[in-house]
Amino acid sequence: MAYNLWPELSKDLSSLLDENNDDYNDCNVIIKVGDNEKEFYAHSYILRSRSDYFRKALSKKWANCNENGKIILSKPNMKPKVFHTILEYVYSGSINFDELDPQITLEILVASDEFMLESLIDTIQTYMIDKQSEWLQLNMSVDFSQLEESALTYVLKRDDLELEEIEIWENDRTEWTNDDLLALKNKLQNCLSFIRFFQIPSEQYYKHVKIPFQVILPENLDNDIIKYRFNPQANLNTQILPPRITSFPFDSEIINFKDASRIAGWID
Repeated sequence: MAYNLWPELSKDLSSLLDENNDDYNDCNVIIKVGDNEKEFYAHSYILRSRSDYFRKALSKKWANCNENGKIILSKPNMKPKVFHTILEYVYSGSINFDELDPQITLEILVASDEFMLESLIDTIQTYMIDKQSEWLQLNMSVDFSQLEESALTYVLKRDDLELEEIEIWENDRTEWTNDDLLALKNKLQNCLSFIRFFQIPSEQYYKHVKIPFQVILPENLDNDIIKYRFNPQANLNTQILPPRITSFPFDSEIINFKDASRIAGWID
């Protein structure tokens, strides 16, 4: 008969992250996280055993070491709290949602995807659907300006995003100053290619996209849209993405996930 003593194992492995633990000195990886490069220390053998991402990043081919032989990784676009939670999960195999607000939890979901932590992805998706569906409905309507770039890209790339494309852009122009637009342009520069511009009806495109946001739009987009309206077979400079997949008729501003078993079918 087999007995699983996971709580004891989890506790022992988590203790390796304690600075007062003698084994903490064995950490041979330094991860610099966020704009201020907050440093996290970890053990390469644990990271590599738990994540395909770290297995590759910490390989001899890719690893970058400092003068003391420590492997250095950098995650400037990730919040320290997000990475701290990820690191604790890697060591302990557990996550306490009671200590996390839903917004941070979604950012941890994005980070989990980046680090290829499939079990954590499934766990977060299930938790958000089962325990935070009301919060999603109240807070995750189209407020893309509040999302981190990585989370925004994750959302916009999804073919199953239950959202009309024009809803991304419907904003009152008087709310946007020139500085706001420049900041938005910088934030969206890596995200715009995932927006299905050609799926937006012409009238809505010119009213809600071109006129208020022309300064941030990709070069040649307008000309390509005009060409496409007259000749869908024309050669264009802009890639045309297919319409998003709609799993069911949905008459709401709330973005749902396609699959009720995965939060990847619910976002925003």
